[in-house]
Order: sequence, then C-alpha cells, then structure tokens
Amino acid sequence: MGRRNKSGHLLKSSVLSFVIAAVAALLALSPAAIASDVVYPGFGTLAQVVDGGGTYTIITLVNLDNVTIPYTLSFFADSGGALSLSTSAGTNSVLSGTIPVGGSTIIRTNGAGPAISQGYAVVTSASNGCYGYGQGDGNCQIGGNAVFGITLNGQTLETTTPLDTGAAYSFAIPFDSTTSNTGIAIANSLGDNAIQYAGAQAASLTFKFFDQSGVNFYTSSMQLANGQHTAFLLASQFPQLAGQTGIMVVSSADASKNPYYIKALGLRLNLAGTTYTSIAPLVPCNWYPGYGCQQF
Repeated sequence: MGRRNKSGHLLKSSVLSFVIAAVAALLALSPAAIASDVVYPGFGTLAQVVDGGGTYTIITLVNLDNVTIPYTLSFFADSGGALSLSTSAGTNSVLSGTIPVGGSTIIRTNGAGPAISQGYAVVTSASNGCYGYGQGDGNCQIGGNAVFGITLNGQTLETTTPLDTGAAYSFAIPFDSTTSNTGIAIANSLGDNAIQYAGAQAASLTFKFFDQSGVNFYTSSMQLANGQHTAFLLASQFPQLAGQTGIMVVSSADASKNPYYIKALGLRLNLAGTTYTSIAPLVPCNWYPGYGCQQF
C-alpha cells in the first residue's frame, strides 16, 4: 500500500420523481472515506461527475508542488468505460494540461442535453521535478474538488466533493430517513488499481445499518466490478430503513477478504426539495490496515 488519508411543503409527485432521479444521478463516490484535506502525490479520484438534464460539474485542480506540473483528467461512466463530456477545456473523455506553481485550472461541463450523464473522474500528475511520494518517484502534489449543480424549484443548488488522493476501505455515513432523502455514490475507481493488495478486481461491498442505540438492525451486500460506479438513494435500495435514523457502515473487500479500496460520497436532499448538501464519509484512524492511530 503506497498511501493513506486521514481522516416546507412536499413537492408534487411528478416534481419529486424528477428530484429523486436527479439526486440519484448526482451521487457519487469521493474520497473513499473522507475529505482529502491531506493531499498525497500522484493521483486521485472525484467520486462523482454529472452533466446534462439540468446538472453540471465544475472541477478545480490546484498545483501544490514547487514546479509547473502536468495533469491528466479522465472521465469514466458507471460501466467503467470512457465517458466523453463537453467542457470548457474541450470535448473528450480525457483532458490534459499544465498548471504553474501556485496556479489552478477550472474545467466546467456545459450542462447541455436533456439526459443526465454520470460517472467519476481520475486525475493523475507526474513529473521528474515533483516532490513525489517517499523517495522522489516524480508524483506531483495536485489537489482539487468538484462542485455539482442541480436546478430545483427554479433555484440552482450546489454541493461539492474533494479530489480524494487517499485510500480507505471502510467508512460510516449518518442518515435520517425521517427528514431527508439520503444517497450514496461508490466508485471502484480505476485510479486505485495500483494500490490494491491483490490487484484490481471486483469490490465485495457490505452495508451495515445501526440505529441510534447502536443496534445493527439490517445488513446487505453487493458486488461492484473493477472500474464501475454506482449511485442510489438509500430509501430505494434499502426500504428497510423507512422511519429509521442512525449510521450506515460500508466496508469493501476483495475475493481473498483483503481490504479493497473504494471511493464514496454521501448526499442529502430534504423532503421539501429545498436544501441539498454533501455528507463527508467518516473514517476512524484505526480502520486503516497496517497503520493504526498515531498522535501528531
């Protein structure tokens, strides 16, 4: 493993249906477990990108190194295949450029078209002059985030996810199905292939739900093939959560039961469809294999 990170009126039914569909499309997997306030060199994943159907994504990349750095931004669809998007930097599934020292670049999708396209993005950056990770392997320190926009009730609402440059295989997300529609996006990111214990493969996902007393009242599982991305509302995927509040713990393993790194992001839309925000996954330090907790 080469890296780690730290850790009201109801809408009419037709409008609510659109909201739910739009939010499901906006969900995505972001730092596999937590906001990337520590940036590790080389590569990272934006757990969700969306465009069209009233949605858009604004990506900001920042040079945190001491030399001009190159970057490559690759978009992937839910299937893991290339996702071509029309953006301010051109129309393609792969975009590239350079960022000067202390500089940044902003890439915005144009939001055109009636249908929503969704997936995730992988950012890579390497140059001989960069700080690198460990003993100067040339990986560059590049940070950033993605802002997602959606139009609801005539207003544009936005939320964000950071560029996740870390590694985590288990995380918790709070939910309250009595006041909101909570969703999650998860990516078995192609950007994490190089750091998997036993190589890239399907992620075996386990979902455990605990009420506010800590009782595990429901457990479920699913498979997510390498490179694939999924996003869904908890109420749709797990109707057993109706009327419940608590936390969802998601863990990922490979076929040999080794920890398997994924990216994730939670999103929350209130039942009136008037507020929309992201939920940062939570990762206790002792959930990181081989590291444990350290006092800094």
